[in-house]
Amino acid sequence: MSPKQRSTARNVAQSACIFLVVCLLTAGLALLIARFFILATAAARLKTYASEILEQDEKLAANINATLAAANASTFPECSDPDVSYLRKLLFRSPYLKDVGREHDGQFFCSAIAGVEQPTIKIGKPDIQTYNGRMIYFNVPLSSAEGAHGEIVEFGRSNVVLSPDVFAEFDRPPLYFSGGVVNFQQHTFLRTYSNAPRPAKLDLILSRHELIRDGVLYYGACSTIRPDCVLTSIALTDIWTPNRPFFLIAAAIGTIIGVLFSGTILFMRTRDHSLPNQLRRAVRQKRLSVVYQPIVEVLTGSVVAAEALVRWNDDDDKPVRPDIFIAIAEEQGFIGDITTLVLDRVTDELADILRSAPGFRVSVNMSAQDLTDDTFIPRLQTMLQTKHVPAAGIGLELTERSTAERDIVIESIRQLRAYGHTVYIDDFGTGYSSLAYLSELDVDVLKVDRAFTQTIGTNSVTANIVPQILAMGKALQLKIVVEGIELQEQATYLSGIDAIIQGQGWLFGKPASAQALRERLIQR
Repeated sequence: MSPKQRSTARNVAQSACIFLVVCLLTAGLALLIARFFILATAAARLKTYASEILEQDEKLAANINATLAAANASTFPECSDPDVSYLRKLLFRSPYLKDVGREHDGQFFCSAIAGVEQPTIKIGKPDIQTYNGRMIYFNVPLSSAEGAHGEIVEFGRSNVVLSPDVFAEFDRPPLYFSGGVVNFQQHTFLRTYSNAPRPAKLDLILSRHELIRDGVLYYGACSTIRPDCVLTSIALTDIWTPNRPFFLIAAAIGTIIGVLFSGTILFMRTRDHSLPNQLRRAVRQKRLSVVYQPIVEVLTGSVVAAEALVRWNDDDDKPVRPDIFIAIAEEQGFIGDITTLVLDRVTDELADILRSAPGFRVSVNMSAQDLTDDTFIPRLQTMLQTKHVPAAGIGLELTERSTAERDIVIESIRQLRAYGHTVYIDDFGTGYSSLAYLSELDVDVLKVDRAFTQTIGTNSVTANIVPQILAMGKALQLKIVVEGIELQEQATYLSGIDAIIQGQGWLFGKPASAQALRERLIQR
C-alpha cells in the first residue's frame, strides 16, 4: 500500500470512528434524557398520588375526630334509646364511617347500627395506640354485618368503624401506597392503611423526595397538620415497560442527530483539512520554510546571489509542490502573506550577510497581487529599515505571466528600482512579452526558464530559442540568469557566450538552508 493509500485509509478509519462515536454518544445522551424525563414524570405521578392520599387522610381524620368528640359529648345515658338515636344522627353526617358506638376497656356495648348488644362483645386489645390516646383495632369482626370485618378507632367512651372503601379509589396498580402515623420522637411508623406489596420503611417516608431502592421508585410525604405520612411507590419495570416505544423513538432521534452532527463534524474536518485551509493555517502560524539556491557566474563559478525558495509540508508532513500551493494562494488571495513571510525570513536569516557583502543579493518571488497592493512596497521598505538591510540586497522576481496589468506593474517596478532593488523577469520565454514591452518594464535581469535550458546540446526544435533570448537580453542591456543548469555540457555552452551569464541549477548547488549558504559564501 502506497503512503497516499495508507493516508486515505487512515482518514476513512478516523472518519468512521468519529461517525460511530458521535452517533453512539448522541443516541446514549438521548436515552439518558428520555430516562430522566420518564423518571421525572413517574415521580410527579407519585407526588400527586401521595398528595391526594394525604388529602383524603386528613378528611378522614377530621371526620373521625369530630365524630368521636361529638359522641363523647353526649349527655344521654350510655346506650339508652336517645343515646343510640344520637349516635345514628352522627353516623348519618359522617361520609367515611360505617358505625358509631360505645366501648369501654375492650368491651363493645352498643352502636348506631347494631343497637344495644346483649351480652356485650369483647374486642380485645388495641393493635395501635396513637400519641393522642386513640386506640386502633384492625380486622375486627363486626356484629352489625355478619362475616364482615372492619377497622375501629376508640377514644374516650366512644368508637367509630371506618368504611373499608375510604381509600379504595387509590388502589391504582402499578402505583402503591402505605399510610400511617409517624412518632417522630420514637422514630417509629404505625401503618394504618396500605395496598403496597412490601412494608414501608421509615427512612424512605422521611426522605420527603423521590428515591430509587431495590428496583422501586419511592416518594414519601407527610401531612402539614397531622403526624400522618404516606409512602407511594412504583416498580421501575412498570415505568420502563410501557415507555419502550418512547426509548426507541429517543434512540432513533439521537441517532439521527448524531448522523447530522457527525456529518457536520466530518464536513468541517474535511474542509479544515483541505489544502487551502491547511496552507492558510501554515502561513498564519509561520510554518513555511525557506531554502536558498545559489546563483553563480557560469564562467568563474563564483556565487554572486541566491534565490529564496519557499517550501511547505502539509498537515501530514508531506511536501507540497510550490507551483501547487503558490497557485492556491494566488487563487485564494493571500499570496501577499507568503511573500511577506519569505521576505521576513530572508531578512532574519541572512541580514548579516546582506549588510556585510555588497553586491550579493537574495531574490524573492513576488506576484502581480503584490504589485497591485498599495501597501506592499511601503511595508517592504519599513521591514528593511527596521532590520538595517540594504534594499540592494533584496532582488524581486516577477513572472512574465504576472505583467498583464501593464501600467500598475511598470509603476511598481519603477518604484522598486528607485529604492535600489534589482528586478527580475522570471521564467522568461513562457509568456508573451514583446521586445518593446520588455523595454517598457525597465527590469534588470532576465531569467531563462529551465525548459529551454534542457534543450541545450540537443536536436530539439526549440534548441535555437536560447540564443535568441540571450540576444534579446543583450540588446536590452539586461543581465541574464539561466535556470535549471544540471549538466556540465550546458554550463560549457553558456560559458562560451559573449556575455556575462549567471547560472542556477543543481550543477552549482541544490536549494539548502541559510546556514549551508552562509558556509558556502565563507568558503568562496
